[in-house]
Amino acid sequence: NAGEIGNVVRLVNHSNAPNAEFKQYIHEGIVHILCVTMRDISADEQVTVDYGAAYWMRQGYTPVEVEA
Repeated sequence: NAGEIGNVVRLVNHSNAPNAEFKQYIHEGIVHILCVTMRDISADEQVTVDYGAAYWMRQGYTPVEVEA
């Protein structure tokens, strides 16, 4: 249950037409993963990323391309 465990990233859902992406930055030798928006996001809109094919394959699913 994401309401009981995890961190704020548990609120970032998958989308085939995402409005954000994860970026890796190194600061003072420490790797940081940031969720960066690709466009303005309205106050009532979900933040979404594309989890990628490898994620779905680990879950036992075959990714299917869906046109956005």
